[in-house]
Amino acid sequence: LQDSRSIAYSIKSLGINPKNSLVVSILSEISHFLTTIPFTSREGRSLFPHTLDTMPPVTKKPSKAGTAPLFLRKTYALVEHCHSTQSTICSWSEDGSSFIVRDPVVFAAKLIPAFFKHNNFSSFVRQLNFYGFRKIKQESILQKPALSSSKFWEFKHPLFQQSRPDLLADIKRSNLETASDGKEVQTLSQEVEDLREKVSGMESQVAHLNDMMSRLLSANHSLESQLASQKKRKVRRKSSERQTKDRWAQGV
Repeated sequence: LQDSRSIAYSIKSLGINPKNSLVVSILSEISHFLTTIPFTSREGRSLFPHTLDTMPPVTKKPSKAGTAPLFLRKTYALVEHCHSTQSTICSWSEDGSSFIVRDPVVFAAKLIPAFFKHNNFSSFVRQLNFYGFRKIKQESILQKPALSSSKFWEFKHPLFQQSRPDLLADIKRSNLETASDGKEVQTLSQEVEDLREKVSGMESQVAHLNDMMSRLLSANHSLESQLASQKKRKVRRKSSERQTKDRWAQGV
């Protein structure tokens, strides 16, 4: 804290005359007030251990968005980038509560590799599903009559919003080990096993049909050979009969 002379000097530096009667009266009251403040405790310790120069720096809390999963942070940055530079491919929805991929082919080929180590759109969608995103029906995102929304993909999560990256940390990845999911996985495994058995049975049937077809072809070939032999014998017989008739006619 400054004494009255320091305060007077500071006032003078501001262009105010410290000898002005009103200023002198105010300075006198300030000096009297300062003498009544106990600057030390009963134990003799200073009640104001820090000056402005020695005050410890105020540390800011780390951004909550920085604790969000890497996939969500990259996806948010990807949507932000597209919205500002390539909105015809991907952008936020009008209310910012979802994002729309308007050209999945270009999105996968050019934009996904810029933020992730792959260019697989299906893998990107699968990761979104793991974090609870849901796909919105297409009717709500057709903005112009000339555009077809048949290839549009719109994804929504209540905590994935435009201008709110602080909400990302609250999005949790689905626990695949929960009872319901475990039961679903077990059901799918059983279905896969059933399909394998059906395929195995079909393979046996196909092998049996192939064997039957082979035997039919062999029998057909045998029949064709027999018919050809019979035809030759018939031709020879007719030729022999004609020769016999000719000799009999000549003998008469």
